[in-house]
Amino acid sequence: AISRRDGVVVVNIHTDEVEKVIPVQGASAIASSSAEGMIYIGTTNSSGEIVKISADDYSVEKIDLPGGDAALTEVWESWHLQPFAFDCGNNALLITGKSAEKVNRYELHTGEFISGFIKLPETSKGYAGVVYGQGISVSPYDGSVTVIAAHSAGDVFNDDFRIYSADASTGELIPDRTIEMPDEYWFPAQILYPASISSIHETKPDENEHGYRGPVYTPMGIEVFNNADIEAVRKLPAGIYIF
Repeated sequence: AISRRDGVVVVNIHTDEVEKVIPVQGASAIASSSAEGMIYIGTTNSSGEIVKISADDYSVEKIDLPGGDAALTEVWESWHLQPFAFDCGNNALLITGKSAEKVNRYELHTGEFISGFIKLPETSKGYAGVVYGQGISVSPYDGSVTVIAAHSAGDVFNDDFRIYSADASTGELIPDRTIEMPDEYWFPAQILYPASISSIHETKPDENEHGYRGPVYTPMGIEVFNNADIEAVRKLPAGIYIF
């Protein structure tokens, strides 16, 4: 966990006890790579420094990113989550720095820093779009990057919220996947990815060669498929479905 005062706090989730405190100056965000067993800490340091911590022995390594715009914005005085995420499909960190009009990428195997990897378009009112709330996350369904955005001027608490999906390999926005939030919709702050779709691979097949089949509905009761198999369900866009 991130602590404004102490840096990184290691908490035993079974006992609720603090096992270790790791001092990290300017610690502001945390992301993890379960496959590598690494924890990445984003900081507000002007050098754009990221700290890598081993989940096994808590050893610390500093990664100095090129370009001052890699430094994270100070968020402790607001309710925003820091937009900082790990993309396991591309072994990269997605970072929104002090310029919230773009999402940057740092590739861990090559050390390349791509400024403006995802660029947000203007909103319907002609303002620049800026990352908002939780900002960025990676969909476990298809590996795409979800970006929450608002416009950069006016009453951002009530106006012109959008949710974009971007290709995690190219940074290009995916056509027809933009969601425009209703007017006066407050605080679209966090994206959740229910596990129901990804967990159905455990379903036992029946005599049918395609395995279990059944109808698929949206939560509003609209039928998406009449008699879908599991492979068809896996190809649905990210969302909540009843199978």
